[in-house]
Amino acid sequence: MIDINSRKNTNQMNEKIIIDFIHSNQLKNKINKFVNEILIQTFKKDLIDDIISTLEIDINFKTNNMKNNKVENSKYILEPSKDSLLPIYFEPKNEDDFKQKLLISKSANIEIFYNDNRSEVKKWKANRFKDSSSVIGNLRSRLEFRNGNWQERNISYVKVYIGDYKQNENRVPIMTNKKREVNGMKIGKFVKHSFDEAYSLGLISEKEITNLQNSDYSKKIFNSNFEILRYKKISIKDNTGISRYYNQKLFCKDYYLTSQWIETQWDLYLRWLDSLGYSFKAQ
Repeated sequence: MIDINSRKNTNQMNEKIIIDFIHSNQLKNKINKFVNEILIQTFKKDLIDDIISTLEIDINFKTNNMKNNKVENSKYILEPSKDSLLPIYFEPKNEDDFKQKLLISKSANIEIFYNDNRSEVKKWKANRFKDSSSVIGNLRSRLEFRNGNWQERNISYVKVYIGDYKQNENRVPIMTNKKREVNGMKIGKFVKHSFDEAYSLGLISEKEITNLQNSDYSKKIFNSNFEILRYKKISIKDNTGISRYYNQKLFCKDYYLTSQWIETQWDLYLRWLDSLGYSFKAQ
């Protein structure tokens, strides 16, 4: 006869061993080594080392009941780790083109954008920067841009440019006043206008339309609590009965566009438009 209690205790011990191993540095080191061995076939070692050094690999578990290191009736759900890399954009957009300009100028501007709508510009003195140096590795090695630090500082993203980037006409529209209007449009109106125009210009692909119907993607890119697009046959109301989508028209042919936009999403939305290649002159 099988001893059920003995088997249960064994399972609990094994579960604890697995959890302890997953949260140990031993696993992180093995994963980093594995990733390094794969990437070294394509990329330079100094670039790989610079980026891997900024990464933290976290696997989180949800359990129904974990008390005093005892696991009972556990149901494990693997959760994706938070993005550990700070979004960094260059002007010129191609990193190699930027690098060549940096090698000549030996200086650049680092513009830091925060989630509370602040921004500041820091000077990058690159006197020691060489042709063998890594641009992205150099930036990510900065203390304030390392994983954990940039999130604590409430940084949203960074743009790096040579000279006076603010005079560049290809830049995303500059805000016209403290109320964050672009060409007289507040965020809701601007989103509807630019979203419609970007689709008519063929800038929003079918793959992106699929992404925009995903709640996790919408949260990650726009910090939205709702999918950006919702198929026309699905209710536009949330579980409390409140409508969360514009119902006057459909976007991208068959979808409702969320109406839930707030001031702190300006930079996130403009960054997304910029990634599509959408731009226009601020009037």
